Amino acid sequence: MFMKALTEEGVLFQTQIYTDEDHSLRNVRR
Repeated sequence: MFMKALTEEGVLFQTQIYTDEDHSLRNVRR
């Protein structure tokens, strides 16, 4: 759900993942 939205944006998704893989993933999976 949330990942799809970020994927559409592209920029946000890459920025969050690249900035902090673990932190981003944990926040999204929250």
